[in-house]
Amino acid sequence: MICSLLRIFLKNIKFMSMKSNFFFLKELQRELKINSEGWKRQIAIVSYRIKFYFVYINANKIGLFFAKLLSYFLDFVSQSRSLPGNIFIGYGLIIPHGFNNVFITEKATLGNDITLFHNVTLGVSNLKEKNKTKIIIGNNVMIGCGTTILGKCSIGNNVTIGSNSFLINQNISENSTVIAPVSKVKKTIKS
Repeated sequence: MICSLLRIFLKNIKFMSMKSNFFFLKELQRELKINSEGWKRQIAIVSYRIKFYFVYINANKIGLFFAKLLSYFLDFVSQSRSLPGNIFIGYGLIIPHGFNNVFITEKATLGNDITLFHNVTLGVSNLKEKNKTKIIIGNNVMIGCGTTILGKCSIGNNVTIGSNSFLINQNISENSTVIAPVSKVKKTIKS
């Protein structure tokens, strides 16, 4: 139902290419299928993706205004909080507990097929360097609950970050596992 409402909404946008709309809807349907276990998860995905659409795919301030209004309403209904649309998150986002206590700085870039558990913080380490801080997270990354990633961090592809890990200004190479509480990087061998 949510996807059909979004399809009607996007059909009414005449100044957008059909190819972009089709890809957007296809990926949104895939994310809704992945997060099908709870309606709060689906509302959080739709709320974020509508704002994302009007920030990155179709820069339209009027559409973004209405998308934000819809987002506030959906956040109220789901008793959750969605992310701002200007955070770049690739497709295939999995949020097992909705966006409950998930805080992501606007300077973060997340790749495809990311799993974010609850109480995750991706933020700045120093308010003076707020505009310089950039968190880049690769594809196929799982971030466990209670994880805090601060400062200028780069996390490679196929990384698992355990619960309650704390990373500040660290680079994590590909195919790694980060274990809390000391946040040691343990290489995994891919066979």
